[in-house]
Amino acid sequence: MTTLKSIQVVNLLRPRIDLGPAVEVEQIAKDISQDSGFDEADVESLLRKAAGRRNFYLRLGRPVHLGELGNYTPKIDGKGNISAGLTLPRSLRKELTENFMGEILNQENIGKSRDQLVAEHLEAHPGDTVED
Repeated sequence: MTTLKSIQVVNLLRPRIDLGPAVEVEQIAKDISQDSGFDEADVESLLRKAAGRRNFYLRLGRPVHLGELGNYTPKIDGKGNISAGLTLPRSLRKELTENFMGEILNQENIGKSRDQLVAEHLEAHPGDTVED
């Protein structure tokens, strides 16, 4: 018999993306170079310079809108740690939702509530108990 917190059950059963290997700036530069005819080193340099400009404006406390690359907004937490939030364009969120090609783990649990996930776990593991 195992006692679990409901958050543990939700984390076990919630839908999540099975992340593949990260795509690095070098790969993106190579892809853009092949698509456009621009020199790969120039594309990589431009991407790094754009990131530097983004960082500069964020340090000034200014939101940075990069069109289809998203909007970056400086933010601060209660401890004074400063970071930036990224808001994806609506068009990209729609594209990802409608045409996602990666793997979704626990896809059958999309739309299920916490209570439904807990009930499902208890049905599969009748000896367990779950507490809030």
